[in-house]
Amino acid sequence: MTREEYVFYPALSASRIKRHYTGDISYASKALDAGADFHRRLLEVSPDYMDSEAKCVYKSIVANTPWQQLWNDSLKEYPAINNLAIGGQVIPAKAMLDLYPKSYGIGCDIKTTSCTNMADFARDMVHHYNHIQAVWFSKVVGIDPRGFVFIGVPHSARRGLVKPGNIFFYSFDDTLIHQAELLIEQYIRSEWKEVQRFLNTRPQGVAR
Repeated sequence: MTREEYVFYPALSASRIKRHYTGDISYASKALDAGADFHRRLLEVSPDYMDSEAKCVYKSIVANTPWQQLWNDSLKEYPAINNLAIGGQVIPAKAMLDLYPKSYGIGCDIKTTSCTNMADFARDMVHHYNHIQAVWFSKVVGIDPRGFVFIGVPHSARRGLVKPGNIFFYSFDDTLIHQAELLIEQYIRSEWKEVQRFLNTRPQGVAR
């Protein structure tokens, strides 16, 4: 499945649910575009051919045990499709995992961030409702959401020096996972008619 096919595939994504709670985020479009560009340079290029910024981040990530093995064993930008039963409805669902080391039962998402320490990054993850993303992605691929890892890449990790300690690795605890499950179910129950309208406007018959 290509990126374009994934974007238009008729299924519900975590980003759509998150926007229900965060509101319009168009004000951050420049930062989001820059983050997407960095993801492509990091995930779609072999380490031998990465530009200096992406290679520095790659080296900083894999210098943390056991991320060298996890990175090497991961499917990159992995598109997943599944039907989920939530709130009495069966919902076509999709997720695009940045890293998916299938044999380890975990999933990963890489976040560029302006945070400078782990505590701030953890708060930022909650503020942007990324616990919804962790639970949704985990449901789609069938893993325990406690094993979904966010890899935070601050500006300091992109400045040409390999700094393993500047990379943040964060997973949500049981309380926040449960909160996300309730928020997802609340969204499905309250917005089901809108969800149906949205799914019916997606192009049909997209190749997998």
